[in-house]
Amino acid sequence: MAQTSNQSCRKINEKIRGSVMKLNEVIVQEQTEEEIKAELKRLEPIADKFEFAQSEARDITKAIKYENTTMEIMIGLSGLADKLGIDERELDYYESRVREAKNQLESAVYEMEELFADKYSDVRNKIDELEMDLEDLEYERNR
Repeated sequence: MAQTSNQSCRKINEKIRGSVMKLNEVIVQEQTEEEIKAELKRLEPIADKFEFAQSEARDITKAIKYENTTMEIMIGLSGLADKLGIDERELDYYESRVREAKNQLESAVYEMEELFADKYSDVRNKIDELEMDLEDLEYERNR
């Protein structure tokens, strides 16, 4: 009989533990209107900074487009080859590799802008979500 009682207690404890785990998973904290407005007030200047940062990043990265060091080097080497009587077509393979590498570098630099766009998007999405929550609260209050 004591064994049956222990088994029953174990089953009850397992059910309770399972219910508590499910309860912990389901708990969602509702924010008040004041909390949502405070969070919006905090996030708006951050969104503005990230929006401006996107433009700044674009201004910074476009410098790679006007970078001419590579071209100056290729022209210098071509001139040297010409002085020495080396057929400039012998440099074609190397110049092609340099142009390809420069294009890859340019692409990689432009990709760096994505970080700033992604951060702005994250903050903007959170703001939109909070604004929708406010609308929902207002709708519920006016029902």
